[in-house]
Order: sequence, then structure tokens, then C-alpha cells
Amino acid sequence: MVISNEFLINYRQIIRLYEDMLKSVQLKYDLTKIEADIISFLHNNPKRNTARDIVEFRLLQKGNVSHALDLMVRKKLVRKKPSEKDKRIISLFLTKETLDITEDIENVNLEFQKLIFKDFTDDDIKLYALFNKNILSNINHNFEGDDFVGK
Repeated sequence: MVISNEFLINYRQIIRLYEDMLKSVQLKYDLTKIEADIISFLHNNPKRNTARDIVEFRLLQKGNVSHALDLMVRKKLVRKKPSEKDKRIISLFLTKETLDITEDIENVNLEFQKLIFKDFTDDDIKLYALFNKNILSNINHNFEGDDFVGK
């Protein structure tokens, strides 16, 4: 069965399309790809707001994330706050300067969804969501309870 090959190819094409659509936001606000990724991630995952979370869930290099965050702090796009319980843990927060950026990212997300789900019925989309949920569950079970992705 060649489904796994097709799945991986489709997954990569989906990512490529989204990255291409996000370039308009990057150009408009003079952001690097990683800066746009970080803003999008923090906006969509407010409880996963550490550099470690970004590295783990966006599959980015630790050094690249660290460097980008330093630049983003200087640009006043991100604010860092040490945890009161453990000063080694630094939480990241988007600043008000990212409000227009996150709005444009949300618009890109909506356009992206319209494009990839064009000609899908509501039932098709529900079935797709169910399949994705089941795939994610299988992945997480394979990692023996680790919170590997998107829980």
C-alpha cells in the first residue's frame, strides 16, 4: 500500500502552499519566515508559549528560534517573562505591535482553508477532521503517552 508515500507528499505540498501564501504577510511587515512562524504559533497556541514549545511543535532549530526571538524582542514584537515558579522557564507573549500581523495571518489561514477545502461538503470536512483526529491519536499512542503533537 502506497498511502504513506502519498500522505507525506500531500502533507509537504500543503505546507509549501501555506508557506507561499504566508509570504504576503512576511513582505508586508518585513518579517522573516521564522518570525512569521513564531507569531502565528504564539497567536494560535497561547498555552504553548516557550521557545521549547516552538522548537518542538514547529520542528524548528533551537538556535534559529533563539536568534529570531532575540530580534523579535528588539523589534518589540515579543515580550519575555520568566516564570514565577521556575526562573529558567521564559514565557513568550505577543505585543500589541503584532495585532495587525496576526489579523493578516488569520486572513491567510481563512483563504488557505477555503482553497484546500474547495468543493468539500460540510460532511466531507467533518470526516476529514475525524480522520485527522484518529491519525493524531495513533501517532500519540505510538509515543506512549508523550504529547508529541497538537493535543
